[in-house]
Amino acid sequence: MHLSTQQKKFLNDLKNQTSDNHAALEGKPASRAILSGKVTVAQYQYYLLALYSLIKTFEIDLFPLLHPVVSDLDARKKSHLIANDLLSTGYPSDQLETIPATDLRFAEMPEALGLMYVLEGSTLGGRILYKHVHETLGLDHTSGASYFAGYGANTGIMWTTYTSTLSTLATEGRIEKRIIDAANEAFTLIEGKMTTANNGDDGEY
Repeated sequence: MHLSTQQKKFLNDLKNQTSDNHAALEGKPASRAILSGKVTVAQYQYYLLALYSLIKTFEIDLFPLLHPVVSDLDARKKSHLIANDLLSTGYPSDQLETIPATDLRFAEMPEALGLMYVLEGSTLGGRILYKHVHETLGLDHTSGASYFAGYGANTGIMWTTYTSTLSTLATEGRIEKRIIDAANEAFTLIEGKMTTANNGDDGEY
């Protein structure tokens, strides 16, 4: 997809100005644990749980703001994949139903776009995580790793499609800063969910 110079600059600014918060998230114990060669099912579930409430709340509360501007929004729903993965790996269904909603503090379309940038970007890293949990835990897209499988062979094009839409909306609406600020807040929000963990030999948090 052809992007204008202004669109390319925005996407570059977005990546650069969120890089510190992105790195901080990757440095959290839960993020490191899931890439460990000794990752346990409990650690895997902990990671998924940290994302589940956020993504489910986002889909319920903020997707309505994005439907007018993101044409393939329904195909990007992922909370049901996390729920299936948790249940497939033995997480109790009654506990899953009691997980509270996340206070997103976003109420308008530009901020929702920034949050979606972070969540859609995670599907790219998900391909690496999918390979890892398949090798270490024996999970695949049918048995507990459907979230990390993401869009499968379409992951790249889904990302390109979203960033093209995002950059068009950002530059035409002059909402670049609002999107970047929201993306940084989203990284901070997810980081807060990846609380300091106990990486003891028992594999529990």
